[in-house]
Amino acid sequence: MVLHRGGDTGAYLNVYSWVWDNVLHFGGAAAGQPALDCPDTDPTRFVRVTGTERERSWIGCVWELAPLVHERDAWVRHMLAPEAPDLAGYLGDALRTGTTGSTGATGATA
Repeated sequence: MVLHRGGDTGAYLNVYSWVWDNVLHFGGAAAGQPALDCPDTDPTRFVRVTGTERERSWIGCVWELAPLVHERDAWVRHMLAPEAPDLAGYLGDALRTGTTGSTGATGATA
């Protein structure tokens, strides 16, 4: 899960989950961003981001990709590459908490 507070009024919640053994499912919500059909600029009122009105097949912005890369690498390292899956190792393999990016000014929080 990635919670990203944008540099404007927007806040974005990206939730990923593994399905089967090698496919990543995505669900997203946004708040405070009228361009994404949010009702207002309140960054705490989340609405589901869907593709029903306009095509929205986005999976995240550049600041949100570092946690996604870590998740993919941890899944491969602990669940797919070993002879036997290591669920405890996977669950214990966490990306450091904090911001991503070189400045930390507008990064995502993992």
